[in-house]
Amino acid sequence: MVSLKQELQVLDYFGAICVFISFFVIVLIVSVTCILWFCVSENDDMTVFAKVFSFENRFQKFKFAMFVVFQWNLGRRKRSYDVKTEQRPLNR
Repeated sequence: MVSLKQELQVLDYFGAICVFISFFVIVLIVSVTCILWFCVSENDDMTVFAKVFSFENRFQKFKFAMFVVFQWNLGRRKRSYDVKTEQRPLNR
């Protein structure tokens, strides 16, 4: 008599995970490459990928962050200078 009961090993369960991951990787590659390169023209609005990953956007964020840090340091220097001048004696 033939036994129809399947005997699965642990390695057999990884097949579903591999198929799941490979499907979404293929969808991501197709959407980023083919659709963005061939279906989006220069006259269209910026896509989310273009806004997030553009060099100008990163440089503007970096510039703004450096401006904030500079202003914060400048404010700290002014406050520390004011404290030093108040502690100085008035008569010379």
